[in-house]
Amino acid sequence: MKKMLFIICCLFLFHSLAFADWFTPNGNDWNSWGKDRKTYYTLGFFSGVIYTILGIAIESHERSLEDDEHIKIVSKYSLTYSGISISQLVDGLDLLYTDFKNRRILIRDGIHVVKNQLIGVPTGDIERILLWLRAGRKAENKAYYLAIKDNEGKILRMIEFP
Repeated sequence: MKKMLFIICCLFLFHSLAFADWFTPNGNDWNSWGKDRKTYYTLGFFSGVIYTILGIAIESHERSLEDDEHIKIVSKYSLTYSGISISQLVDGLDLLYTDFKNRRILIRDGIHVVKNQLIGVPTGDIERILLWLRAGRKAENKAYYLAIKDNEGKILRMIEFP
């Protein structure tokens, strides 16, 4: 009996872990959701970003000021998300996912794309990011999609994402 109970518990545990890895919503999911769910999802994502920023800020305050890597991360994300409303992100994601080519892009990546549009990242950079995301967001393709090169093929700069 104990063995059977153990097996049932393991099945439930593995099922939950598999589902957690499996559910990474994309544009198809987004388009099937109502306005409330979209707003709550985006609010949750945004709250997670703020929680992370605060955690990094507290940790960097407790450390010596010589370690400025945390400060750079905090300032980068806090400045880029300040002044952006949840409704702007929801509207931007609605627009992003009207294009059938973008529907496989994960919502977490879509939020960063919309944020970049709102803070004024050049349209050419946004298009390159979208091409990279459509191609599967593979690290080995970053140099192909996200590198800005001169006429001779020399890399001038890399587009940061996210």
